[in-house]
Amino acid sequence: MQLKALFVQNKNAFLYLLTTLVLPLSVSSYWSVYIIQHEQAFHLFTPQEWALAFLITTFTMALALTPTTFIALISGYFLGLASIPWLVMSYLCASILGYSLAKYIGSKPLKTSIEHSPNLAIVVHGIKEYEYTVIFLTRISPILPFALINGVLGILHCDLKKFILAGTLGMLPRTILFIFVGQEVSNVIELFKSGKPMSITQYSFYALLLISVVGILWIFGKIAKKIQANISQNITP
Repeated sequence: MQLKALFVQNKNAFLYLLTTLVLPLSVSSYWSVYIIQHEQAFHLFTPQEWALAFLITTFTMALALTPTTFIALISGYFLGLASIPWLVMSYLCASILGYSLAKYIGSKPLKTSIEHSPNLAIVVHGIKEYEYTVIFLTRISPILPFALINGVLGILHCDLKKFILAGTLGMLPRTILFIFVGQEVSNVIELFKSGKPMSITQYSFYALLLISVVGILWIFGKIAKKIQANISQNITP
């Protein structure tokens, strides 16, 4: 199947995934300025107000309005490690909402595309064969956008139980990492600067990135071999 035909059949899904890349960056820029201007108000938040704030972020993360990294940094700055239970629950609910939305938008068109493309079917089936590992590796990566991964995994109709379990386990290391970053800065302006991080934070960031990249490349290497074998089989006289 040509890429143009694939895009046409899955236009809504592609547009949704593009939105998950653009919106978090633009909206978080606005909120960075807002938080800098109202820092003292956030310091005075009651537990009830923080509960409401995390409820709101559940929807903003699910709808790709705020990146999880941004939320973790802010949570670490204002609440420290006490924010972990709040974040885990917020991430979990946001994951399920984002997954369900993407599944509704893109799973049926993808099924049609698979019926017309044997190689695409091999890719999808290969991902499902290593489903738990793929979910974990994409979640542990500190650079892959949360909403984008929700969208891709929802469109691929990954198993929901594996999505929740592996996704939560994968999110924990990167979440705790950015909570520590937020906790260690001295003021809210420094929180949004791109200055040099502490060495242990930097090493942890690159370690998580390396694990995710190597793991994902290994899995897609296996899938590529299956595609090559399928092509060779079809051209053999």
